[in-house]
Amino acid sequence: MIGFRLFEGIIRTSDAKWIVPTRIVMGLLLAFPIGGGVEQLLSWCINDTSQDAITSLLPATCMLLRGVELLCAIAFMLGLLLRLWALPSLVIFGLRVISNVGNSIFADGGTMLGVIRLGGDWAYGAMYLAALVLTYDLISIGSGAWSIDLWLSQTSASRDHSE
Repeated sequence: MIGFRLFEGIIRTSDAKWIVPTRIVMGLLLAFPIGGGVEQLLSWCINDTSQDAITSLLPATCMLLRGVELLCAIAFMLGLLLRLWALPSLVIFGLRVISNVGNSIFADGGTMLGVIRLGGDWAYGAMYLAALVLTYDLISIGSGAWSIDLWLSQTSASRDHSE
């Protein structure tokens, strides 16, 4: 019963229609990011030249990261468990902000902390910062109208009233 209440808290949302365009744009930014997928931001995904046992797992890890990014995009567009999928999206958008703004601050490019490739410019950094803030807001608001979460929460509420 506690698990079901937690699930209800995750899918709880209002019927606000203004959330839908925001959700769709966030999903499109995740599905078709400027500058390539999240694996393009990480230096170890691009510079994998050695063939020892540990680094042979890096391409699979990078593909897994892109898969998570695409799952987040689908969840945003459909409004499916948005509160759960917003958490990895926050990390992805945060990496994009650091990558794009860092390239504007450090003119010689390279990497930050040897992990995040610096690319893009401050305008893309500002755009992804706005996406990060909107995604954070969606965690508290929910998926809004025309979402699977709304349908699930209405189904759950009607089942509670019939009992």
